[in-house]
Amino acid sequence: MDSIPTAPAETGFPTQNRFADASLFWSRLHRYQLLLRKHWWVMPFCVCLVLFPVGYWALTSPPFYETRGRMWMAGKLNLAEGKLFNEELSTFLGTQAELLRSSTIRGRAIEELKLMSQTQKQKWSSLSLSNDSFMSSFKLDVRENLKTAIIDLRATGPEPTITQTYLNQIMMQYMDFRREVREKTSDTTLEKISEQVKLLQTELAEKQAKLHAFQTSNNVVFLQEQGSSASSLLSKIERQRADMATELNLLSMVTPDQLTEIATRPNSYNINDTTTSSSSAREFLSAMTTPQAEYNKAAQQIQLLEAKKERLSKYLRPIHPKITKLDEDITTQKQLVEVFKKQSVEKLQQRRDALKIQLQNMDAASKEYEAKALATSAKMSEYNIIQQEVLRVQTLYDKLASLIQNVDVNKKIDQETVRIMENASAPLMVRGTVKKMLLGFVAGIILGLVCLYLIELFDDRFSSIGELRNQLTEIVIGQIPEMSSSQLDKGGYLVRPHDDRRVFVESFRNIRSSILFTFSEEERPKTLLITGSVPEEGKTTVSANLALTLALSGSKVVLIDADLRRDSVHKIFQIRPKPGLAEILSQGLDFRQAIVTVDVPNLHIIPAGDAEANPGELFLGQSTVDFIKEIRNHYDYVIFDSPPVLATDDTTSLAPILDGVLFVVRGSFTSARMARESLNLLHQRKVNVLGVIFNRAATSIGEYYYYYRYNSYYHKSKPREKAVKALATTISGDSSKEETNKQS
Repeated sequence: MDSIPTAPAETGFPTQNRFADASLFWSRLHRYQLLLRKHWWVMPFCVCLVLFPVGYWALTSPPFYETRGRMWMAGKLNLAEGKLFNEELSTFLGTQAELLRSSTIRGRAIEELKLMSQTQKQKWSSLSLSNDSFMSSFKLDVRENLKTAIIDLRATGPEPTITQTYLNQIMMQYMDFRREVREKTSDTTLEKISEQVKLLQTELAEKQAKLHAFQTSNNVVFLQEQGSSASSLLSKIERQRADMATELNLLSMVTPDQLTEIATRPNSYNINDTTTSSSSAREFLSAMTTPQAEYNKAAQQIQLLEAKKERLSKYLRPIHPKITKLDEDITTQKQLVEVFKKQSVEKLQQRRDALKIQLQNMDAASKEYEAKALATSAKMSEYNIIQQEVLRVQTLYDKLASLIQNVDVNKKIDQETVRIMENASAPLMVRGTVKKMLLGFVAGIILGLVCLYLIELFDDRFSSIGELRNQLTEIVIGQIPEMSSSQLDKGGYLVRPHDDRRVFVESFRNIRSSILFTFSEEERPKTLLITGSVPEEGKTTVSANLALTLALSGSKVVLIDADLRRDSVHKIFQIRPKPGLAEILSQGLDFRQAIVTVDVPNLHIIPAGDAEANPGELFLGQSTVDFIKEIRNHYDYVIFDSPPVLATDDTTSLAPILDGVLFVVRGSFTSARMARESLNLLHQRKVNVLGVIFNRAATSIGEYYYYYRYNSYYHKSKPREKAVKALATTISGDSSKEETNKQS
């Protein structure tokens, strides 16, 4: 059978086709339906098996009494003091319901009932409240209503008055338990807070004493002013030191030639310049002003004398007194320039030395004031730390003191948020018989389903054609539906020429068409063997009906009963049992003498005959091969009805010399293990298995025999029926003419 094509992997579709999944689903549904149809008695048996003891228990058990009560979560005044005892609102109802179900509350209620029984002996004298088994018979059901703040309580017990009292005590003990927990929590909280307050009070006293000692030994105001003054002086010294360092760096980079150049510039130093704003720099610039002026005057005088000499040199000789006088004056002025230059260099060096000494003094002063500033800062830091610790402890002490007051107020205010909405109602007698029977019925259904599942789990018999195709590799060439008793009464197991069981007839016609059209004219099998895996699968019925169907279509067919051990073909057609195949193979009897004719045209039958002790050995001789070669020349189809494969070795000895084998599988009867084992034996003997016939297939929802679906097709209107009959008459007449011509 060709597999259902699936979408390629690269398209993104799932590898398993959804149609295959649907087919598998309907196959499983069909299997379960057949299982329920066959083992329908399991469900009522299991239900009765459970219901009888449950019913006896429900009817014989003493009655119980039921009472109901309700509680609700009331609102409360939102006070700040009431926030100490808080619960999460989203889980509040669930928490309270679990608390009501707890053994603590139930135990407290039972203990209270025992105490009450001592004061009400007249009413409860007949009951033993000290009996634990009696008290354990009281049941409590707590349910919280969705989207509401109400909790429903239901109590059941063997005695009405005690049951009602028991439910009231549950609610009361629950309220008392909550109150005790809240008071215990408040007392514990108050005790812990008081301890912390005492510790903080001691710590606060120590911190305050430390602060007072510091203030006594240190003048905080003086320290603050001293720190501010030291910081200001240190900042001023640092600025002066930076100016001096800059001036020293500049003077260190000036060379004698650069000094001469500076001296030749008019107004080289400006006393009011902001870059030389320090007093020492201004003094240095003032000291350099006079040499600079004289130096500039001498330099100008040299230029004038040289210009005059140059003018007179045009008319006078170098030895002229005027020229000589000018040379002397020029020399004198140059000597003055050198003197002024030397004075400037000396003053520059003096200034450098003075700056270095001042910088050393500034560094010493800076270190001194920096030490003072650090000492003052350390003292102030210590003071600030002590002051902050005092403030922190004081704040925490004030909060806890206020919290003690809140806890005290909280104890005096009723914070209970759960109230009793309805006390326990009047008890009503309940037996719970219907509920118990219903539970027993459900338990019986579940037990029945489990039993059916176990039966299905260990059952590997084929129930549908889908399972047959999934379990076996051979193709399914046809399926034959299960016949009802009324249909068997009409015509038995054999097909008749004008059979009204249309679905039954069409199934064999479908198998006939598969044999006729599946193979070509040259490869079409003429000698066919019908077999199965185990007895009672219906292979003889299939062989007989297939032979009848082929004969009714005009083919010349011979049906041979090859089951020499349990022959049954002669019983179906009610003919003589011998001579037959056994005599042909063992005694050399001519097959024409063993042939039996029946009422169906073109159909001949060879019965099994009287076999020997080991009939399987007859198929291993040459006589069997010669018989098959001879008889196939006289008939269009030769059909052998053989024994089951697993029952004897006859089939596996005969099948290899025939054209093909049709393997019969009976629905809900043939085991998958048996079928696979039989087919493996046939394949080992090199047998040509043409396909599988699914016999006695049960019709069901989802996977039913398809002829049933179109059964209405056979019921035609009268005009159409007449036209079809006329057409059939014409075709049959033409066919008979062609057959006559062929025979002639």
